[in-house]
Amino acid sequence: MKSPKKVLIVLEMNDLSGRQQLSGILRFIGTSHLWSIRLIQCYKEHTAELLKHLDINSFDGLLANVNAGNSDISIQNALLSFDLPAVFMDSEPQRSAPNKTAPRTYIRVDNRNIGISAARHLASLGNFSSFAFLPQENSPHWSIARGKAFREELKHMGRTCIFFECKSADENSYNAKLAAWLTSLPKPAALFCAYDACAVRAAMACGGCKISIPDQISILGVDDDELMCNLVSPPLSSVKPDFEGEGFLAARTLEMIMNRNSPSRPKFMACKIGGISERGSTRPLSPSGFLVQRAVDFIDRNACRGISVSDVVTHAGVSRSLLSLRFRQVRKESILQTIRGRRIQEMKRLLSSTSYPVARIISMCGFKSENSPKNLFRKMSGVTMSEYRRQRSTEDAKHTTR
Repeated sequence: MKSPKKVLIVLEMNDLSGRQQLSGILRFIGTSHLWSIRLIQCYKEHTAELLKHLDINSFDGLLANVNAGNSDISIQNALLSFDLPAVFMDSEPQRSAPNKTAPRTYIRVDNRNIGISAARHLASLGNFSSFAFLPQENSPHWSIARGKAFREELKHMGRTCIFFECKSADENSYNAKLAAWLTSLPKPAALFCAYDACAVRAAMACGGCKISIPDQISILGVDDDELMCNLVSPPLSSVKPDFEGEGFLAARTLEMIMNRNSPSRPKFMACKIGGISERGSTRPLSPSGFLVQRAVDFIDRNACRGISVSDVVTHAGVSRSLLSLRFRQVRKESILQTIRGRRIQEMKRLLSSTSYPVARIISMCGFKSENSPKNLFRKMSGVTMSEYRRQRSTEDAKHTTR
């Protein structure tokens, strides 16, 4: 009988993401894959000393998610020093980490898509007087990426974004500045928070300032942690990263590279989000905002299936002229521009995360010919599809060697 592969799994289990990632890993193992696992699952176990004394040569592979924002760098470097096939989830390579020859892959939740989706969702709710972003305090890479994409997407719509900035480590000072900042936002305001814990903090600050949610401020978090989202009233709307899918993908990828076990350059992959859970902290400002939101949701689900403006109009159930007017009012762009933008977004994701030929990507994104989408991509991105892929590959290589 074939011996099981021994896999070391290091996850932060104190939050939703780690638990869902483990669920995805176990789902993969349950599909007839013979693994023997050792799970290190809490901060008390996450020590460089413990990792140093592991008999690492007894393992065939490593799955790990140790967040740079929460964990000691020495722990990350200890994991990165292991010369065995590895997949790291939502972890940043450190400059001081030694180079190893064993194959490794970095899988991340698509933080850029999270920021873009948040901007589009909030913008679809109506004409807010201001849009704002509340980052995680210690500015981990994922928070920065979400905020940057949120701001860029709003800029594309002709809107600006206000960032909260506070370097104070004192909690009372931070809370006071947050309350003052929330009060200063032009109302009605749309607030995107880096993750649900930030959103809870913002909602509590609003309560202390007598700021009504969602009438004066609509709040959107990330993680869709039901426990966190229901800590405040009204409950929080939240973007849903597919952490369970990320765990499954990580396990499947590790199985592949353990079987191959040949030296290779580090690879980077992005995992899709699972949509947005709408709760009481957000709602359309007007019937027009709700109408546009329904149309945009339809576009997000079907843009790469070759839909047309007529398909969107049929789904919305109103006249083409009315829907076009509402898109211009709420999103500052046409229905066709929204469809094209969603397709270009998916093209960029596929160019960055796969090695598919350009022609295949064009077909997967709902286009029937090659020249028109190539020209559209260049017009909207400033570079050709091949140039974009090379740029992202170069950025990943630089990022890996930092």
